[in-house]
Amino acid sequence: MKKLLTIVGVGALLSVAVLATSHAADNTFKPASWLQPSREHPSNYQPRYTGFGYHDGMEKDSDGDGVPDSRDKCPNTPKGVKVNSDGCPLDSDGDGVTDDLDMCPDTPKGTKVDARGCPITTRSVPVADGDSDGDGVVDSRDQCPGTPKGAVVDDRGCWTLKNLHFDTNKAVIKSGSYGVLDQVANILKQNPKLDVEVQGHTDNRASRALNKKLSEKRSAAVVSYLTKKGVAASRLKSAGYGFDRPVADNKTADGRARNRRVELHLPNVK
Repeated sequence: MKKLLTIVGVGALLSVAVLATSHAADNTFKPASWLQPSREHPSNYQPRYTGFGYHDGMEKDSDGDGVPDSRDKCPNTPKGVKVNSDGCPLDSDGDGVTDDLDMCPDTPKGTKVDARGCPITTRSVPVADGDSDGDGVVDSRDQCPGTPKGAVVDDRGCWTLKNLHFDTNKAVIKSGSYGVLDQVANILKQNPKLDVEVQGHTDNRASRALNKKLSEKRSAAVVSYLTKKGVAASRLKSAGYGFDRPVADNKTADGRARNRRVELHLPNVK
């Protein structure tokens, strides 16, 4: 009986020694449960032994879009924007305008669209009334001529930054609006001769003095963001007009929303 126990004990020790040697060869501990892909442990997850313990082998994903930095072709994607396998914003209808900026999704394939992703039509443009800057607003109604290609304009033909949002009663730009400003920066870089006045506007709630100060701070915040993105500060000027220049009726919620805006004007374009 003692001989049998001795043999079993020696066999067990030899098995442990062989297992330890095989693990030491690649210095990697690979429990089967850790190598199974899951939400918590995707297929590229492999804890490794460093000599001081095990560490997490997950790759860094700086913008949190689900695509690791080593494969992310579009870093700094705004939070919440859906991306493809390369980490770039989706363009579901293939019109060249990403879903986060596309105001007319599901555009039929082959349809020409403007910077908003909406079909370009000429039915409302009379023969005698052109659209010199191609912004979709005819010259006779265009209050802001010379708008650069790609700029999103309102029904007056003015470059208004839609979907640009700030914290309530503050000049802090919400992170979801960074994509809008990045597009502006790219347009300005493509048109280096254009100077821009960034105008802040508000609705009429609260006092004139408070609104004027708030509009000035918000326009200055936009200028600061654009300079950080590489637009020369000498080309940018900020101005706040409070509620003195409304474009809609402040008596309605929709009108107030339209009046709370930031516009880009081109003082050197007549």
